[in-house]
Amino acid sequence: MKRKAFRLIGGLSLTLLPLYAQAEDLKSIDILFKLVFSSIGVIIGFLAVLIGIPYLLITYWSRFSLPYKIVVLLAIASFFILAIAYPNLIPSFFDLTFPD
Repeated sequence: MKRKAFRLIGGLSLTLLPLYAQAEDLKSIDILFKLVFSSIGVIIGFLAVLIGIPYLLITYWSRFSLPYKIVVLLAIASFFILAIAYPNLIPSFFDLTFPD
């Protein structure tokens, strides 16, 4: 699994190398870095939220003690409450990739 992850990261970096070479000035390099790293971050974040966290909760929920279950439920609830109450708290993907 680790080997596949390293191959994926290496392949992405080799694919993006020509883009780095075509970047003419510092601003375009800065935008390129923001685009690449925000895209990778969004993909990893979606995978963690959509696959990883539910898998861990379903697999290990019966092993959790009651205080730990309460803490996990409060953390999940507080995330959604904050996301609804303060939608600008989490920066938008498009703000990172396409700055004004």
